[in-house]
Amino acid sequence: MTNWAATDYLINYQGGFVRRGMIGEILYQLRLNFGVDILSLLTVMSISFYLLLLYLLIKFFWKNRLQLYILPIVIFYGLNNVARKDSLQILLLWLILYSYLHIKSPGIKVAISMLIIFFLLNFHEASLFFAWPLLSLLILADGSLNKKIKVVGVATPIATFLSLAYFKGDVATAQAIHDSWKVFLPAEWGDVPNTSVEAIGWSAKDTFLMHLRLNYFTPDASYPWLKGWMIRPFIYIFVYYLISNYPLFFRKGDAVENQRDSLTLSRILLFQFIMLIPMFTILSCDLGRIVCYWTLSSFVFYLVVPQQTLENLFPGFYCKLSDKIYYYLTKILPPSYVLLAVIMVVITFTPVKFNVSWASSLSVIGSFQELINELLVLGNIISPS
Repeated sequence: MTNWAATDYLINYQGGFVRRGMIGEILYQLRLNFGVDILSLLTVMSISFYLLLLYLLIKFFWKNRLQLYILPIVIFYGLNNVARKDSLQILLLWLILYSYLHIKSPGIKVAISMLIIFFLLNFHEASLFFAWPLLSLLILADGSLNKKIKVVGVATPIATFLSLAYFKGDVATAQAIHDSWKVFLPAEWGDVPNTSVEAIGWSAKDTFLMHLRLNYFTPDASYPWLKGWMIRPFIYIFVYYLISNYPLFFRKGDAVENQRDSLTLSRILLFQFIMLIPMFTILSCDLGRIVCYWTLSSFVFYLVVPQQTLENLFPGFYCKLSDKIYYYLTKILPPSYVLLAVIMVVITFTPVKFNVSWASSLSVIGSFQELINELLVLGNIISPS
């Protein structure tokens, strides 16, 4: 119970109010007052969130006549550790959009959406970067809302985020959180904070610099001359290229409709990437998680929000810029079934830090190669020469 994934859930308010502490405080009170087995509960919760997200993706892919080939790229790579909060965060984004689009009363739908995003940000403040910007555009473009409601809808998540940034925590907070759980958890919990709990006490400036270094300036272990800034921009481009062109070839529909969907999805992808730049640079070194936030949140908006609403969502100048980028890339590299399939097979990235060998082993072709090697080893064991 000392890994980053599980301990992310255990941050609580026993050292005072702190970011990301809401779930952990609920879990702590359940353990303190009702003797709930937290490790078992976390296992059930994490698997349930993951499976529910996977079910919704499959259901909406089929509903939108999309084939499922791309799901390993957008979910399994980024959510390789089922125990983290990522599945829950994307599910809450889904719930926000569903509530906003299906509740008729203007005031109530904004109030419910703000309540859910309040919980989402208290679970993990980084959710602001993939949930708030597009939701704000939806609110601002909604003709059924008056100006006061629009201001509340746009400003509430920002105010929540700023308050959480203020209560970021320190070393004493991390130690208090750690000590609160020590009596309930196995001996391996230890005497000092570690992993996600320890991170609450990190210095902001040092953490920003560490993330930037690990993401783009730390040499690869096998190829010391190779650094992240040489490779990662191409990964971002190919992820964008693959997903934006996906409806064009892997959606059952006429060519005109599929082209329209590709343009719409490309606009969402570019917008979400721009909003997540702080996460891609100084706020995280978990590339797998950030790509997951980027791709999954883009798909959620694309799958849940009506096409006509999405087409009228962005300002005209942005649409022109986004479409220009999309057509420029497709002119340089004309998309095809074969090309997209090859990208799906070879594209890869490490869940955290920068390591070429690790990334290669996680690609579809790398995983297949490792499987073949394991089978060969097993064959030698069973039938030694």
